Amino acid sequence: FLERDAVPCLDPAAVLAEAASGGSRHDAACVVVLGTGFNPNPAYPVNLHVGMGFWARLSEGVRLHRLLPGSRLVVSVSGAATVAEKEAFLDQVCEFFGMARDQVALLAEARTTADEARLAAAMVGAAPVFVVTDALHLARARRLFESQGVRTIPAPSSLSAPAQVYSEFSILTCVPSAAGLTTSRLAMHEILGRLWAALRD
Repeated sequence: FLERDAVPCLDPAAVLAEAASGGSRHDAACVVVLGTGFNPNPAYPVNLHVGMGFWARLSEGVRLHRLLPGSRLVVSVSGAATVAEKEAFLDQVCEFFGMARDQVALLAEARTTADEARLAAAMVGAAPVFVVTDALHLARARRLFESQGVRTIPAPSSLSAPAQVYSEFSILTCVPSAAGLTTSRLAMHEILGRLWAALRD
């Protein structure tokens, strides 16, 4: 239920056009990729400096950016690494995806989603923002961004439960698994995060 309303953004240009027809300003969009852990290691290729979840977010952010001419891609890189290490990581990401480095901005100082929302709001101005993160995390992230006055468009990068889970039942669904435990841990993290956000409001 935590990601039931997280619909993948297949055609971001159409989403922007629909928002403009509804009376919203249609500024050049920003795509903001929310971060996870980052551990630079010169012995590893760029895709192994982050977990699979963050790489999925990056891939979705790049896809949206390419489908939105004139858009700006903003990537939050969290963790204790130096700003120089994070900039070097983005250099490698741009090389990997074949992007111009001057089209990608870094959020280096955020430690929480609330920090990302606050820092991104100062960077993007009035532009509509595609918020890219895991489907489980998306609703809470959007609320935090909108509390900073940012116009958000949801852009889930991954779904914890594939579509067939909601439409097909198998006895194997009831069998415990490592993947199921991981999903449960992520769901509990998100539930606690939403409760904490509600207490702070």
